[in-house]
Amino acid sequence: PMNCLNTEDHTCFQDAQCGIQDLWGEVHVAIRKVFENLTLADLATRHSRRLDPPMWSPAELLRPRS
Repeated sequence: PMNCLNTEDHTCFQDAQCGIQDLWGEVHVAIRKVFENLTLADLATRHSRRLDPPMWSPAELLRPRS
């Protein structure tokens, strides 16, 4: 574990003057913004855009197998 990435952990003698904690704080905020503004519908849309068309239809998937 990297204690310097945890803003609540003060075991490092350099933490008061270290820029790494600030950097990771900014990264944390940016990642939270992405997830706070993303819905499951958004993810489904992104996923469906990347998929090739299926090789079978939904009806074929529901057909009983012998």
